[in-house]
Amino acid sequence: MVILKKCESYDFILVKEKVNEIFLESNLLDKINEKTNVFVKLNLVGPFDPSLGITTHPIVVKAVLDILSTKTKNIIIGDNPATRDQIATLKKCGIYEIIKEYEKNQKIVVVVSAQGKTTDMLVEE
Repeated sequence: MVILKKCESYDFILVKEKVNEIFLESNLLDKINEKTNVFVKLNLVGPFDPSLGITTHPIVVKAVLDILSTKTKNIIIGDNPATRDQIATLKKCGIYEIIKEYEKNQKIVVVVSAQGKTTDMLVEE
């Protein structure tokens, strides 16, 4: 199943409305409860500015997490990017601070590392 929605800007309210429409049309939220584990797959091909449209936009990530976190706290977010320094990639892409916000509220569990191993990417010295 593929559902596309046109969105004129990255205004958070507008993006969240479109993402919510997708969840409703797909009936995916009906399949998620507080015990469900959900994996959110990002596109983190490299450390690119969100304005370039190469990686998942941070506003889309925030909208998805806002909606999913109302159903479950068992959210795993990640990717297997070509870069070795995932924290630098997440920061450049504008996603790091969003993940930290949800992690602080225990709504995100882990991020998958570049080596394909599950690791806590938010621990930074």
